[in-house]
Amino acid sequence: TVPVYSDFVGQTYGQEDIQIIPRVEGWITGIHFKEGDAVKKGQLLYTIDDLPTRSKVDAASGDVARAETMVANKKSDLDRVKPLTEMNALSQRDLDASQAAYDAALAELRVAHAELETVNIELGYTQINSPIDGVIGISKVLVGDYVGKGTLGGAINTVSSLGDMRVRFPVNETDILRIRKRTSEDSSLKQSRN
Repeated sequence: TVPVYSDFVGQTYGQEDIQIIPRVEGWITGIHFKEGDAVKKGQLLYTIDDLPTRSKVDAASGDVARAETMVANKKSDLDRVKPLTEMNALSQRDLDASQAAYDAALAELRVAHAELETVNIELGYTQINSPIDGVIGISKVLVGDYVGKGTLGGAINTVSSLGDMRVRFPVNETDILRIRKRTSEDSSLKQSRN
């Protein structure tokens, strides 16, 4: 039996190749690794300018404080209207309006808290950490470069896990037919010997 060899040009990949894609827009203010080094899961890789996002956090905090003040104000109004309605000094309509205003203020407070939570999450995205243990590739950005969120800017690097490797290579039709022919010849030879 003579082995058949073929040479192909291919590309090797790690067991997992995770692309690093920013989730917020901004200027790269720090790169915290050396290209080709091993990185740990959760290790800080890049920082993006967080000043605009911190401003959003401050604005959202102000909205929460304003909404809390409105809730306290509407609760106070409701507490004044309830006893007066029970004494028939105010109508049921006044009580319903006061209750509705209080409920609306509570809803506004929930919206303000949700907005604050959203911008805090966005603030966390200004620090890009490694999603896995592996080896960091070549950075496609430098400190001072502007990156976009999602697919607008694309991947800025790749982290590849160590372990099993994958190889991808193209095989043309001629090679496939040659390999199939050789394989069928080998199997027919084995059958004729038996």
